[in-house]
Amino acid sequence: MTKPILIVGGGPAGLAAAHSLATFGQACILVEKEDRLGGAPILEGYAKLVPSGEWAKDAIGGMVDRAANHELVDVRTGATVTSFSGEAGNFAAGLSSGDSVDVSAAILCTGFTHFDSNNKPEWGFGTYPDVVTTSQVEQMISSGKGVRCPSDGRKPQRVAILLCVGSREEDGFTGCSRYCCPTAIKQAIKLNERGIDTTIFY
Repeated sequence: MTKPILIVGGGPAGLAAAHSLATFGQACILVEKEDRLGGAPILEGYAKLVPSGEWAKDAIGGMVDRAANHELVDVRTGATVTSFSGEAGNFAAGLSSGDSVDVSAAILCTGFTHFDSNNKPEWGFGTYPDVVTTSQVEQMISSGKGVRCPSDGRKPQRVAILLCVGSREEDGFTGCSRYCCPTAIKQAIKLNERGIDTTIFY
């Protein structure tokens, strides 16, 4: 292919795609709507990844460096795809920056959105200050300050982790995210290492 390949999304999947293509000599254009690459692990401040145990900022940071610094990867941050037309091997993509790029193919790596816990008020999120999401726990762990109760800053003695909130439900998303269980186990281990009694409910 002589034309570059368009990759939409600069998270882990998009970064891996860009690096793989460039390694094989294929130019690509990586478009990310945020002003930085890395996706949720970087933007949400994840702590350590499972199963590797590597800090997200290191693992994903390395992916960012490998892709962004490759001569065959053209990175466009702060941009979205506004139009896409053409036929196999010959497409034109319009970007929100006003640029138009000719590409041979497109790879969609648009990531995911965290479940909004406000949609499940029965578990107390948004009502009780010390009911937090796993993303907030990740941010606490990665900050280096440890897990603290938002209400008063104290270290909790006991923590309950609730799984499947927003998943596997008859009236909502019926599937499994396949992310919650390993994250809960990782967080429970970290909390127990810090002397916090942790129970996982599923």
